[in-house]
Formats: sequence, C-alpha cells, structure tokens
Amino acid sequence: MKIGLRTALSQRNGYGKDGIGLAHALLERGHDVRIAPTDVDVPVPLSIAKLLALPYDPPMDLSIWHIGPERTEIFKPHDVKVARRNIHWTMTGWRAVSHLNWAESWAKAMESFDDVVVYDPASFDAVEPLVPAEKLHRVMGGYEADMWKPRPHPRTEMPYRFGMLGVLGSRKSPMAALIAWMLLKQEHGDDFNAELHLWSNVPIITVGTRLPEGVYPNHGYWLPEQVQQYYYGLDTLLCPSLAEGKTLPAVEAIASATNVILSDIPAHRAWCDSSMATFVPATQLAEPVEGYVGDQVSPADLAAAMWDAYQNRSKYAERALQASRQIPAMMDWSKCVERLSLTLKLGL
Repeated sequence: MKIGLRTALSQRNGYGKDGIGLAHALLERGHDVRIAPTDVDVPVPLSIAKLLALPYDPPMDLSIWHIGPERTEIFKPHDVKVARRNIHWTMTGWRAVSHLNWAESWAKAMESFDDVVVYDPASFDAVEPLVPAEKLHRVMGGYEADMWKPRPHPRTEMPYRFGMLGVLGSRKSPMAALIAWMLLKQEHGDDFNAELHLWSNVPIITVGTRLPEGVYPNHGYWLPEQVQQYYYGLDTLLCPSLAEGKTLPAVEAIASATNVILSDIPAHRAWCDSSMATFVPATQLAEPVEGYVGDQVSPADLAAAMWDAYQNRSKYAERALQASRQIPAMMDWSKCVERLSLTLKLGL
C-alpha cells in the first residue's frame, strides 16, 4: 500500500519521535511510505532520511496527517485529499478547545478528511463538538520498543534521584514537583536524602536564580542514548502534568524499568494502571492555564507519593521492572498501527 505521511520528524520531542515511530511501523508492515515533513530535526535515523528522498506524489492509497491540531496553517484543501482515504491523527490532552483561536479553522479543515483520530479521552472530549461523530475515533499512539531497554540492575546509590523531562512549561507542572521536593526537605531534613533533576528542552529557571541545594535544572536537546542514561540515573520520574496526549517520557521511563509517578488524568489512564505506576489525584483548575481548561496536582499529594517511593525503593524498583516487561506488547508503535487498522478497517 502506498501511504503518504505528513508529520514532524525528530528524536528529541514527542510529536517528532511519534512521527518516526509511526513511519517505522508502516515500513515494517511492508508499505511504500512517502513523507511530507512539517518539521525535521536532525539527526534522524538513516531509514527515515532515505524516505525524505522519495517524492510525495499522489495519488496514494492512504494518507495520514499526524500533526498537532494547532498547526492549521499547513492545511490547504488541495493538499489534504491526496489519497483514496485521508486521516488526521492528533492529540490535545485538554477537555475543551472550542474557545481557542485555531478551533474554528481546524474544524473547517477537518471537513476535507475522511477520519479524525485522537490519542486520548480528553482529546476526544475536546474535539467532539467540532467533528461529526461518524468521523471521530480514538487510538493511542506509542513508542519504539526496541529503543528502550530495562536498566541492567536496580539503582541503589544515594542520594535518591527524582527527575522530570520534556518541555517543562506550566502544563507539565514542574513547580508542583519543586514545591513537593521542598516540602519533603522541610519536613524530613536529612532523612530525605534526595535530589531533583529538571531536564527541560527550554530554560525554565531564570539564570542566576538561587535554588535549594539538591535541585539541578538542565536544558537542551538530547538524543535517545542520552535520555536512556538519564532514566537509568533516576529512581523515579515525575509526570504531574495538567494535560497530555500520552506523556512519552513516562512510557520510555517505564520501558527502562524506572519508577514513575503520574497525575491522574485521562491520557495517563488510557495506557497505564496502578500495577505499572503511581497515580496522584488531579482536580479541576479554578482558572485556565495557558488558555486551556485542565486539572492540577496538589504539591502535598505529590510529596506524599514521592515520600512513599523514597521509603519503599526496592518495592517500586521491582514494580518498574515488571512494568518494563509489559509495556512493549501494549505500546510499541507496531501495536498502535494494528489498532488503527482494526478501528478504521484499513487493512494495513
């Protein structure tokens, strides 16, 4: 089958990693894949680089537009219908988007697609008023299982290490993690021998800011090999996000046998349960964040989950190891493409 794929390509951010994973999964199934990238962040795998030399030349059997809904500027009616069947696969993570400035133009653009697929329940709720019911479907994206391996042995060194990774803007709640860590230091002192490592794609701490001893911010872009070592160097990854489509770092960390604490939001519950990670309650925000309606995690609740992880290190290390053995069968991109094919009867 000749498949056109419009997506970002990167080994250093979520949408780009998903684009590469989706392309690889389609190639593994023997399809003729043609890519029209929205963004390319080099280096990319050689197998993907070779695809960029092939023409994106209609007609095709299937086209998949795997892009964020806010990227409406790339939609042009004559660009969309390049195949016998044309799919838009996206995520927002929020429960409401109708008030945003791209919602109306996005809904109009969706008229040109045969199907609209979203990753998670909150995204489904958000776009449901904007898309005809017969067009809208939910299929979660995944990760490339062969790139993330369980740590060779449990981490036993001290101090204990908590961490966060990603574009750590307000939606990711890095301040909740920092406050939770400070609460634990205040309450337990030296009995809480721990560090907090905040790895962000963009700076989140103003240069010159005086931070508590044991808090280490870092910013930049990291390749998968560096990120794998980061997960191995943590005891627990923190993901107290207000909204997500999936939270790829959490998936990768679990695949690396690193313990994870998650906000209890629909996107996390869509692929994970309490046998794999710890959930912290999330309550409705009193005021929108970044213009969106979402949930928030209490720093006190997050601190309680962190203290439990700290006190029961071996218990959660064993849980993480078991989860690392489960997740490839659930979340590898090949499984996600299979679910997409079954849901839409594509015959991929």
